[in-house]
Amino acid sequence: MTFNVFYICFLVVYVFYEVFSERKLKKHTLKTKVEYKSSYFIMAGVYLLLLFFSIFEHFFLPRKAFLSINFLGLIIFLIGIRGRYLSIKALGKYWCLHIGLKKEHILIKEGIYKHLRHPNYLSVIFKGIGFTIFSNAYYTFIFSILVYIPVIIRRMYQEEKVLVKNFGKEYLDYKQQTWALFPLALWKNIITKLPNKRTRNG
Repeated sequence: MTFNVFYICFLVVYVFYEVFSERKLKKHTLKTKVEYKSSYFIMAGVYLLLLFFSIFEHFFLPRKAFLSINFLGLIIFLIGIRGRYLSIKALGKYWCLHIGLKKEHILIKEGIYKHLRHPNYLSVIFKGIGFTIFSNAYYTFIFSILVYIPVIIRRMYQEEKVLVKNFGKEYLDYKQQTWALFPLALWKNIITKLPNKRTRNG
């Protein structure tokens, strides 16, 4: 019962946050020719379904909650919120809800975009998966893997086509230097810098 109260409070706060953030984002939406316009509505629609299914499953298909797992989901969700904020902040006036470029648009390669080409999409994946885990919604978690993530990846590749078309070699070079979603190069550097026990012991 205590977790349900916390869950309801979380939902109320999240709804207010989403309404506020979306209203704020619309002020920065680029006035430009939009390509693949339907992709945003598909992605947003699938995300709303994910939220609805998660909430429905939480309340109407209750199962034993493991608080450690639930709060792990909450942490993943909050990482997604933070990552999306950093992505939007890095893009600044070039941020757009739809796939499209502003006149005299420049390619952003600083901040969170230094290592990742699509940190915003990674963030919304984290939001979706984190929400399902936090909601104790295992069926919806499977939905997120089979439907939600593929929809996001499809949109990501559509965006890359537009970027290659507009920036050409500059974007292709940037693409060679970065990862689409996961900064595997950073993990590789961390692993290679770990002490080698076999060498250390002679």
